[in-house]
Amino acid sequence: MQLRRIVVCVMSAGILASAACTHPATSVDTASAARAAPVQPPKMLPGPPPRFTSPGRMDAIIEVLVKADGSPDMTTLRITGSVSGNAWSDLRSWIAQSLFTPARQNGIAVAAMMKMELRSQ
Repeated sequence: MQLRRIVVCVMSAGILASAACTHPATSVDTASAARAAPVQPPKMLPGPPPRFTSPGRMDAIIEVLVKADGSPDMTTLRITGSVSGNAWSDLRSWIAQSLFTPARQNGIAVAAMMKMELRSQ
């Protein structure tokens, strides 16, 4: 009987707490409002194309986090798809040397993932 009272009290407290959190009268703080704003994705600035040391066909998808300062975070670089020869290291060097415009949210530069496709014959 004592255990039942404890369980009922704990469940009641949980239900009341969740109702208070979802009540429409609660205010939304500005930080969560900022997170809800759309993010304009980062863009690669015009520059030299990648130079490949070995010829070959490529159909690759490149993903990298562009930091708020516009530099690529090379620890997040992901290259998937069909990449032949030394093209993987050539692509890595090209991304590391590339310049980017960072993503923007509410006019403020933020870090965001950039995804691009590269195809060659």
